Amino acid sequence: MRLPLLRQWLSMAGLEPATARNLLRRLRSPGCSTFLVPGGIAEMFLNDPDYEVVQLANRKGHALRAGSPIVPVYIFGQTQLFYTFSGRLQQLMRRLSRALRVSLIPFVGRSWLSPFVPLQNPLTVVVGRPINLDVAPVEAPTAEQIDALHAEFTAELQRIFDTYKGRHPGYSNKRLYVAGEDDVTRWGEEEVEAIRERRRLEQFHLFPAKL
Repeated sequence: MRLPLLRQWLSMAGLEPATARNLLRRLRSPGCSTFLVPGGIAEMFLNDPDYEVVQLANRKGHALRAGSPIVPVYIFGQTQLFYTFSGRLQQLMRRLSRALRVSLIPFVGRSWLSPFVPLQNPLTVVVGRPINLDVAPVEAPTAEQIDALHAEFTAELQRIFDTYKGRHPGYSNKRLYVAGEDDVTRWGEEEVEAIRERRRLEQFHLFPAKL
């Protein structure tokens, strides 16, 4: 939303910066449904065709203040639409994105001649069970209240992923990882080391391995 012209175009489509002030205003508006991508720029750089990662560990608190229900949604196949670059180029773009607060993700789609055209892969959208229903707004929620609702949301997201992953091509053996938590405890030491080893090998690759 910081780029001229693009900001105006996104605003015309009903999009706006995901600030705490904007989010609370939208959540408190009667009859307004708000679609939020909690991972933001950080999650975009976790995109990988071999495993699914969501950035949720520090995304919490606003629903309690607004007293609004939450409906977890997961889109299967969204990590298979583009090839993303890895290694040092990705690390550089990640730092620039954080500094400029703009997503600068090096990617390519169907071909080098049409990089913005996604690959021809299907998408499956699964809507979970609503949580935080019929509750009054909590202006100053405690850490325990926030963590309890966050855990309920994470559990429901995990449930719909495990329940429906077998219905989407290529997802039967995948697992869902939650970034920001104790990776060794949640993922297992062998899985974490395998991921780290893959990242070390990819540090010297400028282009996606599958191209």
